[in-house]
Amino acid sequence: MLFQRITLRSADDVEQLLTFLAAPALFDHAITRYIDSLHLIEDCAAFASIPWSHQVLLRLPLNELRVTRCFKASTDFALWINISFLLFAGKDRAPLNSDLQTAISTFCHLCVSLHRLQHSPPELHAFVIPHISPETRAVAALAYNYRLADIASVELHLDGAEDLQLYTQAASLTCPDFDDAAQYTLLDQLPAIFVATANTCIYRSSINLQLKNSEACRTLVASILESRVFAEPSTFVRRCFRVSPPDNLGYTVADILSAPRSIGEGDQCVTLTTAQRVEWVLRLTWRTNFEITNKRDEYLCELQDAACEMRRVGRRTQGLHRSGCDEGGDEGQARG
Repeated sequence: MLFQRITLRSADDVEQLLTFLAAPALFDHAITRYIDSLHLIEDCAAFASIPWSHQVLLRLPLNELRVTRCFKASTDFALWINISFLLFAGKDRAPLNSDLQTAISTFCHLCVSLHRLQHSPPELHAFVIPHISPETRAVAALAYNYRLADIASVELHLDGAEDLQLYTQAASLTCPDFDDAAQYTLLDQLPAIFVATANTCIYRSSINLQLKNSEACRTLVASILESRVFAEPSTFVRRCFRVSPPDNLGYTVADILSAPRSIGEGDQCVTLTTAQRVEWVLRLTWRTNFEITNKRDEYLCELQDAACEMRRVGRRTQGLHRSGCDEGGDEGQARG
């Protein structure tokens, strides 16, 4: 291995690297022939916000392209995403339209706003990976990925064998603790972003809202049940949006909204509180190893038994009270 990590501090360093990699090394082949992937990290402070990675990407024939860009402010997202799209398309990849550029930029802005990181945004990783068909050894599909450190990611997918249409295959957003109504307003903007980029493959998209802890998950599930977020969810939101607590594959919005409002019938009917409906949702666990535990019916039985017990206690208390009143009346008549 020649090197695994190298730091470039100037335009001259970039040019020297390119000259070195273009030089013949083995059997008169350039070194670049033996490089499968290259991961570049740009520091905007060192380069005064002027991107340079495109010089490397445009001149090296690599299968896998990865670029990490640092930012001073989230307002720089749009320019860099536009540049990355041009880079990927320039390497004989699928053309990327302006709607997708706008959607990814908007998504990144929304994520940093949700985490209140507008003035100190995390690194943005951009990469494109070809999926090679084992039969033909040709590129059968492409995956374009954008990732904001550990708070968000979005994957665009193109399946050349099916529709030659680029669409949003998956997106993930790590949600902070919800303590501000403005955060729910931001979440409400998510569906419009991804409907615009799903094209005809809308129901093949998966939008995951990842929660850091179970309490944050309860808060978000309760907010959905009380219509504080996704008040009038479309079919797209119901089917494709998923709320995931830690170590759990989570629940679609449709599953959350299926939480029963009451149990029993007639005099035996019990109206469930929001907290009880949330608990019903969380009684199903779907672990990352696909192990499923469903205790929802068991929980409803517990609620039904508790309600029956409360009614029995109520009748008993009412009977004792009535009995006491009757005895008091009889004593009064005896004295009279």
